[in-house]
Amino acid sequence: MEDAVLCWVSTISEDGYPNVSPKEAYTHDGAGRILVANIASPETAGNLDRNARVCVSFINVFIQKGYKIKGRARVIRPDSPDYADRKRRLTARIGSKFPVVSVIEIEPERIEEIIAPSYRLYPETGPLDRIRESVQTYRAAAYVRQAEGPASTD
Repeated sequence: MEDAVLCWVSTISEDGYPNVSPKEAYTHDGAGRILVANIASPETAGNLDRNARVCVSFINVFIQKGYKIKGRARVIRPDSPDYADRKRRLTARIGSKFPVVSVIEIEPERIEEIIAPSYRLYPETGPLDRIRESVQTYRAAAYVRQAEGPASTD
């Protein structure tokens, strides 16, 4: 979870379709629960109000491993007695850059490891080779060059 840049939270919409929403602000509470900041996802929060079942995935794209976690979630809003503590835990990790509309607290029921098929197809490939391949595949070096370019005056 710590090595992933984003996680993806999947909920069930009112009409029964899956809704997948990327999240960049998340942590754990130290007691086994996952905390996700709801910054701008009213659909995710509304879906969870109707149906608490959730699936969240964390993947480190460079090592091509991660976790899929299924469980139940609750939306903790500012009027809840638990909100201040959960928000504090999130802002300790992510800072106060983002407005936290509510906190999604996930109680895991099942945890599965996600492993890219290449681990089974090419078991002789080492971890550094996988990272190099991922850097090339995802053009990470080009993004680093962009980020290190001249500062924007916007």
